[in-house]
Amino acid sequence: ETLDNNQLGGSGSYAKRWKRTGTTTGTIAYSQFSSSLGNTFIQFDESGPDSSISGTNFSRNAISELNVKLEHSLPARKVQSIRFGVGYLMNESAFSFDSTTVSLPAVTNSVSRTRIYIKDDIRLGSMLTIQPGVRLDVTIEDPTVYFQPRFGLMLQPNKHWRVRLAWGMYNQFIAENALVDHLGNELYFWQVANGTGTFVQSSMHNLAGISFSKWGLNLALEGYYKTL
Repeated sequence: ETLDNNQLGGSGSYAKRWKRTGTTTGTIAYSQFSSSLGNTFIQFDESGPDSSISGTNFSRNAISELNVKLEHSLPARKVQSIRFGVGYLMNESAFSFDSTTVSLPAVTNSVSRTRIYIKDDIRLGSMLTIQPGVRLDVTIEDPTVYFQPRFGLMLQPNKHWRVRLAWGMYNQFIAENALVDHLGNELYFWQVANGTGTFVQSSMHNLAGISFSKWGLNLALEGYYKTL
């Protein structure tokens, strides 16, 4: 078996602080992952060596993401701080598989989308903070709006204890799929979900956590539940 993985990425950002209206940050990031896998197999048959089966498999998988984002944070006030932004994302994937028994044509998927989001931290007294927010993803090739509301709550009864609850809807535009060959071997690969050829997954995330900090010690416990 031969396995060759390659990964590269990079990012850059620039921030501008305005006198009265807060801070604007621009970010651009790119990442790419590719994997090639080749193996030789032999299936022995008890009836004799002439009945044995041998062959080779070779697959290649690549996936990439371009992320351009512009975010602005308004000046924090005593009871509120607001952050909002817009962005552009593009994902591309390619997968090919060739073996002794079957050869699949290369499959390429891509999806581009614009993103708009806003998050608000509202402090209700000294102990309670609520964090409402929402994100919209709009695909460009086949225009579809993905509405993803989020809500968080943080309770701090004193300076040592903190309780956090969060809920949100998320859409996943990258999926891990599996290909099963004629011998039952599974091959996992990454593929872009564009809503037409590959289903865009939607999930509901629920989180609850509690933390304690004192004497230079920080302890935290979190629970996480997700439904698809």
